[in-house]
Amino acid sequence: LQGPNLPALAAMIEASPHPVVASGGIAGADDLRAVAATGAAGCIVGRALYDGGLTLAAAINAAGEAD
Repeated sequence: LQGPNLPALAAMIEASPHPVVASGGIAGADDLRAVAATGAAGCIVGRALYDGGLTLAAAINAAGEAD
């Protein structure tokens, strides 16, 4: 995974009147934190969990830091 496209995500969030959920490129907790910093409403992390780059505990902790 190459990481999320943060500039494009931020542009979509700014342009949309609706909540935006990020998907793709999440390899670990640092990527999840970076996505949260853009103001995304959520993030799909399936592959990162499946491949072992992100644990459920790390995802929950990263999400808690964003609150």
